[in-house]
Amino acid sequence: MELNRGFQLGDWLVLPEESRIRGPTGDVHLTPRAMAVLVYLAEQSGRVVSRDEFNEQLWAPAVVTDHALTQCIAELRRALDDSPAHPRFIETVPKRGYRLSATVTPIEATRKEASSAASRTQRHGWIARAGMAMFTALLVAAGLWLLDPDSGPEFKQHSIAVLPFERIGVEPALPLADGLHHDLLTRLSDIEDLRVISSTSVRQYRDTVQTIPEIARQLGVVWVLEGAVQQIGAEVQLNAQLIDGRDDTHAWAKTYRRSLTAENLFAIQAELIEDIVGYLATELDPDPARARFRPTDNLEAYTLYLRGRAFADLRTAPGLRQATTYFRQAIERDENYALAWVGLADALTLLYDYGYAAHEEVVPDAQAAIQQAKDLDPKLAEAHASLGLLYTATRNGSRAVQSLERAVALRPSYAEAYNWLAWTYLVLGQPERALENAVRAVELDPMSPEALSNLLLAQIGTAEHEAALAAARQTGDMELAFTTFQFYKALALYHLGDPRAIELLDGLSAAWAGEGPRATLALAYIARDEPDRAREVLDAIRATDDAFAIGLVKAALGQVDQAIEIFMNIEEWDYWPALSVHFLYPEVLDPVRRDPGFEAIMHQALLSHGGKPDT
Repeated sequence: MELNRGFQLGDWLVLPEESRIRGPTGDVHLTPRAMAVLVYLAEQSGRVVSRDEFNEQLWAPAVVTDHALTQCIAELRRALDDSPAHPRFIETVPKRGYRLSATVTPIEATRKEASSAASRTQRHGWIARAGMAMFTALLVAAGLWLLDPDSGPEFKQHSIAVLPFERIGVEPALPLADGLHHDLLTRLSDIEDLRVISSTSVRQYRDTVQTIPEIARQLGVVWVLEGAVQQIGAEVQLNAQLIDGRDDTHAWAKTYRRSLTAENLFAIQAELIEDIVGYLATELDPDPARARFRPTDNLEAYTLYLRGRAFADLRTAPGLRQATTYFRQAIERDENYALAWVGLADALTLLYDYGYAAHEEVVPDAQAAIQQAKDLDPKLAEAHASLGLLYTATRNGSRAVQSLERAVALRPSYAEAYNWLAWTYLVLGQPERALENAVRAVELDPMSPEALSNLLLAQIGTAEHEAALAAARQTGDMELAFTTFQFYKALALYHLGDPRAIELLDGLSAAWAGEGPRATLALAYIARDEPDRAREVLDAIRATDDAFAIGLVKAALGQVDQAIEIFMNIEEWDYWPALSVHFLYPEVLDPVRRDPGFEAIMHQALLSHGGKPDT
């Protein structure tokens, strides 16, 4: 009986190729392993299937524990709303195995296709309502591969995505699942030649209805790791399975169980890393010391650290201040906990960078915390990245580059550090170097809006306007809350001489760029030989006292001497003026560049961000 196209099981429509079932309560996604069990039971409907038969027919030569099969049966019963005591679908036959008792009816291919079309329609409607929360997922699902819009991602053999771990019976106050997941990604990304997708991208797939091959294709990876963390009394258990994303076959499934201590949590991570690397390839050579890195032996300190990181991720003033409290409490429990010192430094730095606290209130403490972390572990990539972040926030770009380069040397798959490097290089007027790092950041974190925006800006900075437009055009299909993408799309259109730039720029704002969108609107009017309209925009800009925007429009209107005088009087160059004077508007600023005073202008712009004339 051929069932892979789909079959009816009582009130449920089972769609194996989509790893989901549809019934009275709606659609339910199944893990690939659970679906394989259901299909095999359906193929053997009415017959008892033993555990040994499941192993032989579904998973050989991989070794799968009895517990893994029990989990699959439990998952199926939850999905089908079935009861072991009064089964309507799956019966347990003591000491023999399992039997599917419900009637199985294969469906025609046409019915399956109609169901898939209906599902796609519903999913698209849900995405449209989700807005920004699903923005990055839409980029990837739509095939937005910014490195080459005409092709999908490259599948590198040594590439892996670790999906968020499921929580089973874990105390809410003990964020073990997220902590284990984050730390595992961190340790894996230390391994040279292994491409590890960042947490920003994989967290989009928590509770996803997509299949493993779909996820692997979207992220451009070969291997996908699924896992579930279970707290059983005073013990913790991690059930993990490594899956080949190309064909949804299971490489192995293993269970790691220990008493609940910090030492054992990190031991589980180390053992899992060794198992992953051992299966993927012998030439992947993790540093044994880093693979078995144990940041703390204090479980309470580890828990406080995880809470601090969760609050820091909120990026709000109350969230960051609460994060500093948790990090300080973690340090009180273990003063040698280097990552807690890094967390404290990052929270303090972000309080300053976002304008929530004054320099003297937080920056000295952030500097001291980073130094403490580096003293405890000189090879801790997070400590060097934290120092790079602090240097960027305090406008010391050259030193930021040095620290961030050190961080990615220590951790080759450090997506966030590559992203910060891209931005720093952009502000320092080096778009080619920025592009190299932005490409790497997007490879490792394809769903990060920040990484994508840095890539678009680097493409504009290197005059790859068609490539930038091809990418930005697809982001515009959303009702964008992230107006930076709209601004970059408009910039690309402007450089290509496309009049649609005016439509997009009219009324557009991007807070970080000040009067950048409105100044670009004036330039677009000038390019269309409508100087009067440009002057109207200029009058509106004058009311804001944005000196650079005023000077830029004057330069475009041919008033070069006035523009130079304005630029010479700017002491602190913010982000958008610095980016602009370096590379955003070359055709407008070329006459300014020929003036003898331009060297002093560029010198001041570089100094404002800690750059050097020869950087």
